[in-house]
Amino acid sequence: MGCDIHATIEVKKYKDDNFWLGEVRDIYIYRSYWLFSILAGVRGDEEPISKPRGVPEDASSEYKAKLEDWGGGAHSMSYVYFNELKEYPKKDFDYSTEKFYQIMELYAKDFGDENVRLIFFFDN
Repeated sequence: MGCDIHATIEVKKYKDDNFWLGEVRDIYIYRSYWLFSILAGVRGDEEPISKPRGVPEDASSEYKAKLEDWGGGAHSMSYVYFNELKEYPKKDFDYSTEKFYQIMELYAKDFGDENVRLIFFFDN
């Protein structure tokens, strides 16, 4: 049985606001155990950006709804900010990883690296 990731790109549009907006469209990321490993130490040997951080208190309602739909089948909930992700070399990115990276990069140009994050969980 494989492991899949369920992800939402969130954007904090105003610096003094604690409101994060989850990107409405679904972000499909191919099963990439290399990526899962660098995001949260799931299914790989790479040094992760961090161990799973859990669900942030200010997570978007879109993400919370997605997580609730999975109930007990979700695990290793976490998030990474764009500034953390872009420190990894892009040479190992596959097509779907490159696509969500480009979306995050576009938002970061408008709102800043620290105001764009990928929030996610895994299933088995």
